[in-house]
Amino acid sequence: MQRRKKKKLGIKGFSLVEVMVSMIIFGIAALGLSATAIQSQKIAQMNIIRNTAFTVAQGYLEQMKSIAMAELLSSVSNNSQAIPTKSISALETANIEKDDPLYLGKTTETYAKTEANNYKQVLIDIQEDTDGNPVEYTVDMWFTPKIKDLNTGANAIPALEIILEFEYEARHVRGDVKHQGSLRMVKTEL
Repeated sequence: MQRRKKKKLGIKGFSLVEVMVSMIIFGIAALGLSATAIQSQKIAQMNIIRNTAFTVAQGYLEQMKSIAMAELLSSVSNNSQAIPTKSISALETANIEKDDPLYLGKTTETYAKTEANNYKQVLIDIQEDTDGNPVEYTVDMWFTPKIKDLNTGANAIPALEIILEFEYEARHVRGDVKHQGSLRMVKTEL
């Protein structure tokens, strides 16, 4: 007689423990991916702010490059005289260019938000809130221009060294953290 072999019926699928373990592993991976996406968004936003700050500072430096040396030297001898720079207002419609002078001898130690301390508020973005109202995102910037006359001493050359130090903070991104930057150029009179 032949015996019939009973086939074991295997249950196809996964047990509850296997499903729970795989859900935990997937959850950990999903958290890591979302943290990476959030961090890359913050880094991109800080890069936009940093590039904007350097672009604004470069704009002021380019304007100083076009000012006559005699006028810059008179600003050096008389610290209360402003360097006549201009800026562009994104919110104005009639005349977008406005006078925006920089003052020599002012430092950012007090961080007062006044023109005399070379404080500037730079518009980064305009977005809408949930009610559809525009919200302006700005960066606070402080500038410290320094001008050194290189036409003195034994190796005198008819030139000025212009240094523009600046600090900026974006409270909507990183709170009260201040970042620093500096640009330098030599202006010659040929």
